[in-house]
Amino acid sequence: MRPPFVSVVVPCRNESQFIGTCLQSLLNSEYAKDRMEILVVDGRSTDGSSDLLNRRELADERVKLLDNPKERTACALNIGVQEARGDVIIVMSAHSACSPTFVLTAVRALESTEAMMVGGPIVTCPGADTNIGRAIALVLSHRFGVGNSAFRTVRRAGYVDTVPFATCRRSLFAEVGGFDERLLRNSDNDFAARVLARGGRIYSFPDLATSYCSPGTLGALIKQAWRTGRWNVLTVSMNCLAMRLRHFAPLCFVVSLLVATLLSLVASVGRVALAVLLGLYAACALAAAVQIGRSAGARYIVYTAPVFFLYHLTYGASSLVAIPGALARMLFHRHSG
Repeated sequence: MRPPFVSVVVPCRNESQFIGTCLQSLLNSEYAKDRMEILVVDGRSTDGSSDLLNRRELADERVKLLDNPKERTACALNIGVQEARGDVIIVMSAHSACSPTFVLTAVRALESTEAMMVGGPIVTCPGADTNIGRAIALVLSHRFGVGNSAFRTVRRAGYVDTVPFATCRRSLFAEVGGFDERLLRNSDNDFAARVLARGGRIYSFPDLATSYCSPGTLGALIKQAWRTGRWNVLTVSMNCLAMRLRHFAPLCFVVSLLVATLLSLVASVGRVALAVLLGLYAACALAAAVQIGRSAGARYIVYTAPVFFLYHLTYGASSLVAIPGALARMLFHRHSG
């Protein structure tokens, strides 16, 4: 029996630093060449990515370049799914890379389980070969940094609430719909939530691990954290099932910190509460940093502890700022409905 035709959809915009590695990892696939296509959906890149992609398209018939005029990831995914010829769809990130056996393993995993979607954990790699770049990757791989996000911290097989780079049958999109193009982020979480809401299951296999490059600088980390925190709140206003409690732990921390700080201005109990809160956080951050230092090197104790705080503070503050807009959206839709 011939293996199913597989379409790999890769959204891309200004990814000249990473897209070459991503494509090469897919082109090295052991899956039958005549049963696979790679659809790179480019959001009109301005950094030279388009030129690189045009060369790759000419060099290998498996690569097909598609235009994404709206420049949003969800739009790119929908364009890719619509143009795909495959019975099986794999979503991949331009920041990621996979092993030669990834596509074959993904197809077999989909066929051997009752899950509607399968995927695997990500191995977070430094976006820059510097102490800060490596520290950021370590923070984003630790439970204190990202909570109980299984695909970032767990390497065992089992059912999960989402996977980062999913493999599913094309027919699934007819059942649950495409990706929500209103979402600048979290369209994958929203899609997974709709799969689970219909009684579907999502399975994570360690053999489907992919590497993913984290932000390489503190500025890039802050930018990512601000966008993520904001869009977590906005996403909930559109689909309350799309996010988990772990996504709002930084928000709870920032709100507690803000309340304690304001209270400390008028009452001694506030100063005590603020001291306790900061002390507990510092102790947890230091414990996590020491744990990282034992395996990665003692110098990362110094680097990771403040990165934890900066990441959580930015993430939580962004979520807090986004709440009024999210509430306004919910009230408007309730009123208009």
